[in-house]
Amino acid sequence: MENSNKLGNPNKKKDTVSGNGCIFIAVTIIMLVIMVATCDSDKKESYSTSTSTDTSQSLKNEEVKQTSTPVNKVDQKVVKELRQYFTFKKDEFDSSGSVWVEPKNRPRYTNVNSVFCYFQKTGDAVSNFRFVIQYTADDWLFIENYIFNVDGIVFDYSPESIERDNNSTIWEWADNNVTSFDMSLMNALSLAKKVKVKFNGKQYSKTRTLTKKEISYIQRTIKYYRALGGSF
Repeated sequence: MENSNKLGNPNKKKDTVSGNGCIFIAVTIIMLVIMVATCDSDKKESYSTSTSTDTSQSLKNEEVKQTSTPVNKVDQKVVKELRQYFTFKKDEFDSSGSVWVEPKNRPRYTNVNSVFCYFQKTGDAVSNFRFVIQYTADDWLFIENYIFNVDGIVFDYSPESIERDNNSTIWEWADNNVTSFDMSLMNALSLAKKVKVKFNGKQYSKTRTLTKKEISYIQRTIKYYRALGGSF
């Protein structure tokens, strides 16, 4: 009896070892399941991010296509017809070889009352359409903006800059790039029969009616610019 108690249960150690082995296997299986699930999640996230990026880029490309300014086709017939009314002055300081296309009625100096347009041509491309308003008199107006009456329709025009100079007389002029905001005025001038311009100064204003020759050259310049593929 005493020997039996000292020896104890011979199967007790084996059961403990077997139990530890089962726990180890179970833990290993759980860890493998977690690793597989994590990898799968990373793949899905990577795919989702890639898909989102591709979709975003596609939308941006589509947006660019929709907002890009359409290029007008060159009308060779009109170009040939109107070329005689313009001079072409090469810009000797422009390495791209651009030329300034100016109407033949452009005054040589800025101290002459006149309204006209001109633009830039580089190779086959035209750009930088300019609108010029010149005023001269004995007294300053300090012009701030202009109001055009084109066949009874009124247009406000506020250029970015107005220059001034004087000698025996004074002269004030604006020479600015035409933007899409000025398109309604340009469209009206391209069809105009009678045009008046009001020079609004700080205290006083003056009004002048454009000559038929001025109106004709403005219309020719707009038409020629568009015939060469230009747009505002």
